Amino acid sequence: MLLFLDTGMRCNEALGLRKKDFDYEQKIIKVPAPLAKNHTQEFYLYPKKPRRL
Repeated sequence: MLLFLDTGMRCNEALGLRKKDFDYEQKIIKVPAPLAKNHTQEFYLYPKKPRRL
């Protein structure tokens, strides 16, 4: 849930992610083209500060 709020990622994109889609060194989340709304690979930056509810 926080992934959606912090990145603005769509539900189907976030639920389809795999471990290989997370680049921990560059702090980027790669959404593969088949999961993305416009069918092109998308990138999201890790949030700087995690949100607390």
